[in-house]
Amino acid sequence: MVRSGLSTLRVQHDIAEAIPAHRPPGIVGTYNLHEYEDEKAEALENWAQRLATIVYPVPAAPAKVVKLRGCGDDGPADRGLCVGEGWPGVL
Repeated sequence: MVRSGLSTLRVQHDIAEAIPAHRPPGIVGTYNLHEYEDEKAEALENWAQRLATIVYPVPAAPAKVVKLRGCGDDGPADRGLCVGEGWPGVL
């Protein structure tokens, strides 16, 4: 999951592979001994921020609720219409 998440965050392949201690195959893995500590730290910080947005999502803005006037409160009934009593398309 972490490795796929790092790809989603567009972390370079070499860095994402180095995080779980995967060494490149062949001669590159033998001679490139750089640990990529700064790069891995930055990638893991980005991953931590992504996880925080999943665990602690920002609440959406509250919905705007509009009270509809009904029968008996100066609504459609005052004009002789009420739900089920003459509204077009309403049974």
